[in-house]
Amino acid sequence: MDTAVNLMEEMAVMGLYPDLITYVGMIKGLCAFERLEEARRLFDEMSCRGYFPNNVVYSALIDGACHAGNLDMAMELRAIEAVKILDHMSSEGCAPNWVTVSNLIDGLIAEGHNIWEAEKVVKKLLENGVQPSGLAISSLIREFCLIKRSIDAYGCLFELVKDDRLLTIDSDLHSVVLAGLLEEGCSGERSLSQ
Repeated sequence: MDTAVNLMEEMAVMGLYPDLITYVGMIKGLCAFERLEEARRLFDEMSCRGYFPNNVVYSALIDGACHAGNLDMAMELRAIEAVKILDHMSSEGCAPNWVTVSNLIDGLIAEGHNIWEAEKVVKKLLENGVQPSGLAISSLIREFCLIKRSIDAYGCLFELVKDDRLLTIDSDLHSVVLAGLLEEGCSGERSLSQ
């Protein structure tokens, strides 16, 4: 990766600048190596040079922001950065695709961190008319059940199914939610109406 970065710097000295494909490849590579500051710098440079960021660029930034380390504080900062990227993406008129949404949600709930941020993101996306993938929602609902928030899992699943917003879900997801509710001792009327 260092060789590629050095080559881009040498190109700039000679007045040569990368095209969109090169920017995308470099940003994806830098994110894969958790070099987010450099990826962000290239992202800004790309925009200044008149290249409109696409879903691939945003997905790489979100994925990189969500997976660059394991410390709780770092995870929280990455979650905030990922949400900022999503906001910027929307403001630029670039609607997130299912890959972007899945990367964001999966990254936010990795190892049980930031499920509350993931929940906020899902609600925001739904408000903006973005259809979440069944896989991303399944991950969120399963995580709710793992941390003993089965009522929230049920509410999320119920709202998505009721409003016909979820195209596909794991066939056993209803069973997972039901098992979680039973394990937590939720009685139908009292708990499910909350």
